Amino acid sequence: MYEAFEPEKIRAEIADEHTTFFIIFANGKAVGYAKLRTDSKVDGVSGENSIELQRIYTIERVYGTGIGEALLKHCLAIAKNRGFETLWLGVWEENRRAQKFYAKHGFRRVGELQFPYAGTVGTNFVLEIKL
Repeated sequence: MYEAFEPEKIRAEIADEHTTFFIIFANGKAVGYAKLRTDSKVDGVSGENSIELQRIYTIERVYGTGIGEALLKHCLAIAKNRGFETLWLGVWEENRRAQKFYAKHGFRRVGELQFPYAGTVGTNFVLEIKL
């Protein structure tokens, strides 16, 4: 099991006052979720008042149906309503599908960050959007 999704870690994340989770449903079944984090910042992100879209996932069978777009728009609206100026995220350098999705919605690349991944180091592109 990927360590980021171990039950104890998820429980701690849910209890963390700096995180907010959203679950999206289709036909009564959960098909995706997003996680916003308020106390997170990396080099390159503009504005002092930013929020991170730390995770956004949908299951494959809903790709191309607008579910991911609805979830992203919800996160953008929540961030704006909470008074944040910028929403940022990291997207894996090899995830072209996600990069295209974020570009379509107005995100721009402002940097890179490294992360440990399966015994190696991966690179995420840092993307942001002004709210």
